[in-house]
Amino acid sequence: MRLTNIMEHSRFLVLGFICLQIELGFQDIQVFQPRFLEANSDGEATLVCSHDHTGHAVELQVTIRKTNQEEVCNGTYNSTTKPFQTRARFHCWIQPGEGNVSVTIYGFNSSAIDYYFCKLERVHPPVYQSGIGNGTLIYIAGKKHPSSAALDLKDQLFQVTLLLAVFAFILLIYSIAITFVHFHSKREKGTTTELDHNSVYEKMAPTVNGDQSRRNTKTPNLVGSHHRLA
Repeated sequence: MRLTNIMEHSRFLVLGFICLQIELGFQDIQVFQPRFLEANSDGEATLVCSHDHTGHAVELQVTIRKTNQEEVCNGTYNSTTKPFQTRARFHCWIQPGEGNVSVTIYGFNSSAIDYYFCKLERVHPPVYQSGIGNGTLIYIAGKKHPSSAALDLKDQLFQVTLLLAVFAFILLIYSIAITFVHFHSKREKGTTTELDHNSVYEKMAPTVNGDQSRRNTKTPNLVGSHHRLA
């Protein structure tokens, strides 16, 4: 009975270990590439593909492809492999390193300007794993890929739009300031005019009263003269 239980527990442990290995095996390899790479005057470009895969006696295959999935070069290596060369679309020199693999592409020209993707595959031992980088734009100095030129154009358009927005904002502030000054000046002018009118009325009032006083003063004289004549 005890032997049967031990066998069942052992079987579960083995199955669990296999499932764990399969689950870990299906995890992708993380591949990192530079965003841009400039080929030298001799038409050589060295693309460094870094990865997070660790382990000894493991065979890895590196494949370099263009945007249209055209294979540029590929090769299989392990931790003890020395640099080697391959010939496919280009003549390539592959140099394995610690946590990376460097691929030097020869014969690079203006017609080859494109994005290049580095794919790494674990081919031995099982379980199979793979990963692919985000791509590297390889170009020649003074020449750019059309997509790169489009990005530059977008940046320029964004800068122009930003400048126009700032200019429009300044004009808006200036217009508001002018309107406020004009309104304030008009309001002050209206107040001054009203004060002037009041001042005129105040000056006119004593004159009228004075005339009336003179009239009142002359009236008794006329009455007295009338009595004397009578």
